[in-house]
Amino acid sequence: MDKERITISIDGNTLSDLDSLIDGTVIRSRSHAIESLVNEALKKRKIKTAVIMAGGQGTRLRPITFDVPKAMIKLGSKTILEHQIEWLSNSGIKNIILAIGYKGETIKEKFKDGSDFGVQIKYVEEEERLGSGGALRMMKSLIHDPVVLLYGDILCHFDLYKMIEMHKQRNRAITVALKTVEDPSRFGVAEIEGNKVTGFVEKPDAKNAPSNLINAGVFVLNPDSDRFFPEEKFFEFFQVLINSSKQGELTGYPFSGAWIDVGVPETLEKAKEIWR
Repeated sequence: MDKERITISIDGNTLSDLDSLIDGTVIRSRSHAIESLVNEALKKRKIKTAVIMAGGQGTRLRPITFDVPKAMIKLGSKTILEHQIEWLSNSGIKNIILAIGYKGETIKEKFKDGSDFGVQIKYVEEEERLGSGGALRMMKSLIHDPVVLLYGDILCHFDLYKMIEMHKQRNRAITVALKTVEDPSRFGVAEIEGNKVTGFVEKPDAKNAPSNLINAGVFVLNPDSDRFFPEEKFFEFFQVLINSSKQGELTGYPFSGAWIDVGVPETLEKAKEIWR
């Protein structure tokens, strides 16, 4: 790989600490020491794993979903799930956990271990309906570091790295992507105080909505945030967000960029035009 020369200024004490790393074998020089430290720091800032909730039955998209799961509906030459995996991969996230349920074997047959798509895929399969929160709880043994969580019926395109950076800077349990829409009455609408999300109003009347910022279905989640999960066997991740907002542990990340919810026929047709 080609390397570029840069010039930096370092105080004497830091330079002495840097020189102490040079052993002539593993670390050969000052420039090698700096490069090693920078690479290590960047690795720590990365999120390597994403979870996609792809187990929904897609009842609002019937009769299409009588034959295929919602995640396998095609937009152009690619399925919804392919578009999502491609976006995550282009954002540097190569380890994907798919929560599957309804017609999950169709997804497994298509994606296998993910190698054909440039990623590594593991599956968590519901034997009975657990809801999105219940499915996430099944993954506890697979998640040890912060992860990106993505609803299986949304498509978006924004700088995910910036959202991850904000999550780490705010140091809260969950960061939720927020999208401005003209009519928030179909969505969970965020109540905002500064950069905190203090609550959600589900499908409010447009005139009484607390904001035009809606839950966009993309999250950065710390693994220890399972302390906010209810004990019930079946529950939805939306309840996790409500609990986290009450605890002051939910950061909002407003973004601009392409976004669409493909969970209903009208928006599915629109998505076919946008994501051709």
